[in-house]
Amino acid sequence: MRAQTPTAKDAGLPPLPPLPPPSQKSAARPATAKPATPPPAPQNAPFPVRTVPVSELQLPPGFTPPQLLAFDQILKDFTATTNDTTANFTFSLTNISGGPVVVRDVRTSCGCTIANLPSKPWHLPPGTNGQFGVTVDLRGKYGVVAKSVFVESGTSTNGPFNTQTLTVRVTMPPAQNNPVGMAGNERGRNIMIAAADRQAIFRNDCVKCHVEPAVAKTGHALYDAACGVCHDAINRATMVPDLHALDHPTDRDHWIRWITFGRAGSLMAAFAKSEGGPLTDEQIDSLVDYMVTEFPQRARPGVTNQVGTVVKPTAALR
Repeated sequence: MRAQTPTAKDAGLPPLPPLPPPSQKSAARPATAKPATPPPAPQNAPFPVRTVPVSELQLPPGFTPPQLLAFDQILKDFTATTNDTTANFTFSLTNISGGPVVVRDVRTSCGCTIANLPSKPWHLPPGTNGQFGVTVDLRGKYGVVAKSVFVESGTSTNGPFNTQTLTVRVTMPPAQNNPVGMAGNERGRNIMIAAADRQAIFRNDCVKCHVEPAVAKTGHALYDAACGVCHDAINRATMVPDLHALDHPTDRDHWIRWITFGRAGSLMAAFAKSEGGPLTDEQIDSLVDYMVTEFPQRARPGVTNQVGTVVKPTAALR
């Protein structure tokens, strides 16, 4: 006989609660819908690219493009004989920029030196080359004569331009064989005039070298036209200092005073228009911006400079 399973009553235990009714089958969980695949992004049409001429760019004052031309020589020499009245030079140049270049002008450091261009402006396609001549009038010259030639080039006629400096140097015959040169030492005469009146370089024939080249120029280009013509010349007068090797402190205020008022008792003229010179305040500011970057600065002891702040000097600072 099969044994019966003891119940809670048989064991003296309270009865168990009845089991709950069977649960209804839970509703099926809806499947998670996969996100719809976004349609492929439309292919944008190529962005229109326009080559902006350099003349339309908003460039900072004094900006100059990189060098665009390569020359066969930066310095050319000529040894004159007693019969020579002129020295003729030929410079060859090549457009290395990869684009068209415009030679706007070629200036010289003295009225006795003339540059002859094929045309003005002179257009040079990429990779092409050409030549131009330079003639120096030797009358009244003696010793070693050096003249600077400034080539102004850019990518357009009216846009920013770069100035590259060339030099022509002439060795004259011994002085005893050229008495006319000794008697007519034009350079020595001009130095004597400037020593007596330093503002004389802004009058008469001197205007061609010391005023006209600086018109409307700023920054580096202005330095080449107004300062480098004397301070960077190979045949620099002994009274004209080498700005790269000054033996006294320099800072922004120094250059502003020096350019604005010049220096009494020297050949340094006052270049500010307010002092009888050719430069505006804006031109002087741009020139100082270039010089504080180009030339080593040594601040004066006890002076704290505010970099980027132009403090206009007064006459008392001369």
